[in-house]
Amino acid sequence: MAEGQVVPSAIAGRPLAAASGGTVTEITVGADTYRVHTFTSTITTTFNVATPIEVEYLVIAGGGGSLREAGGGAGGYRSSVSGESSGGGAGAESPISLNPGSYTVSVGAGGLKDKDGEDSVFHTITSIGGGRGAQPGDDGGSGGGGGRSSAFQFTTGGSGTANQGFDGGIGDDTNNPGAGGGGGGGAGQAGTDAGGDNGGNGGDGVSSAIDGRNIFRAGGGAGGGGFKPGAPGLGGGGSGNIDGNGLMVLQIPVVEPVAALHRAAPAQVVARA
Repeated sequence: MAEGQVVPSAIAGRPLAAASGGTVTEITVGADTYRVHTFTSTITTTFNVATPIEVEYLVIAGGGGSLREAGGGAGGYRSSVSGESSGGGAGAESPISLNPGSYTVSVGAGGLKDKDGEDSVFHTITSIGGGRGAQPGDDGGSGGGGGRSSAFQFTTGGSGTANQGFDGGIGDDTNNPGAGGGGGGGAGQAGTDAGGDNGGNGGDGVSSAIDGRNIFRAGGGAGGGGFKPGAPGLGGGGSGNIDGNGLMVLQIPVVEPVAALHRAAPAQVVARA
């Protein structure tokens, strides 16, 4: 059997959902079991579906890069997990229903030193790459922080995308080697402004347990400062993944919920001779 391949089988006469792609694990939530497909590579690949399924998702774009002491913005954050949140203060989105077929998975790369992060895309879901921390900060999934000014004026942070992330913080207005940059916006909180020679903090990310680990992801990058740099937001320095790249996690039920398994079957009438 090829790595990551899922072979259909049956429990209590009901077929398991069948799909393949990414790194596959299983988790149990209450009485239900779910199969989790995790994608971290920025090489475009596919999620292959063999039977109609409903998919819960977490799609995070690549985080933004950084210039002039400004923190990079986190990649856009979209989630459909019930009871959790999407970025920018939004609630969970609706799961998506997929018919048999192959669906393209594209995980966005983190921005290099002077670049925005790349988008992450799955089916109808697009998370926008994080904004570059610069002078001013770029707009993005979450906005990049504003860099330290070279013209004795505050530099604004970039704007986050609605329902994906928050704005970056403002950079300091003094042109000296110790001037601070604004913190990058996070999926769960705006970056803070620089204060004199102190860099702003990155905005916190959002927590999710979609893969069985309840952890923060998509935190904004720290603003630099000659005397006291800021701190990155919870969930990393403007990244969905450790290296600044995005992340995609797809969750499907292995069996129907217990209540469905115990639902009474329609009565059958058997003719007698």
